[in-house]
Amino acid sequence: MAGEKEDWLNKLLKTDKQQEKTADGVKKQQSMLKEALSDLDTELNGLKSKKDAMERNLGSIETSLGSAKKKEVMLRDEISKLISDEEELGERKNQVEKKLDKLKEKLAKISRIEEELKEIE
Repeated sequence: MAGEKEDWLNKLLKTDKQQEKTADGVKKQQSMLKEALSDLDTELNGLKSKKDAMERNLGSIETSLGSAKKKEVMLRDEISKLISDEEELGERKNQVEKKLDKLKEKLAKISRIEEELKEIE
């Protein structure tokens, strides 16, 4: 299609002066120019439609990206809270283990005392 337009423009530019002076030549030129303008309008409208579609697509992508960023921030906050909770639970576990060890020591002492008492009897 672009080749046809170039051929047409070359023919238009190469017209001789006699043809331009005649009424038929002028009418042909006007007709050709109108056709060229119509083709350009059609092509321009097609490009505008494509541009509009691309802008809508870009808007949709920007919305999705914004949503993904919000979700990322929310998940990061949740991970931070979980890490904090994990640390707290680790500390509580250590405290419980220490208490359990102390209880085991006390039970061992009680068992030794019971054994000593049995020996005394």
